[in-house]
Amino acid sequence: VPQHNAAWVDLLMSEADWYYKTVPQHNAALASEDRRSYWSRGKVLGGTSSINAMIYSRGSPANYDDWAEMGADGWKFDDVFPYFLKSEDSQLGEDSKYHS
Repeated sequence: VPQHNAAWVDLLMSEADWYYKTVPQHNAALASEDRRSYWSRGKVLGGTSSINAMIYSRGSPANYDDWAEMGADGWKFDDVFPYFLKSEDSQLGEDSKYHS
């Protein structure tokens, strides 16, 4: 069963957030009234990382292999994959060679 805590959402646009906005954009934020995007910044211990959610994504194996081809020794997907497994604590309850 995945575990997560959605309470971080309550911190956005609260007293724990500086609630910055970007300068008006010409090619972005087209749906906003003033073409400015909300830019959350935490004014708490730990800063913005304390009020934002984090998503774990390994990325595409092809990207790692491309980096290795461009000279990033040790960055082929097969080289970094064991470290992904070491960093995981999957609680999906299924045996898999792709998660640990």
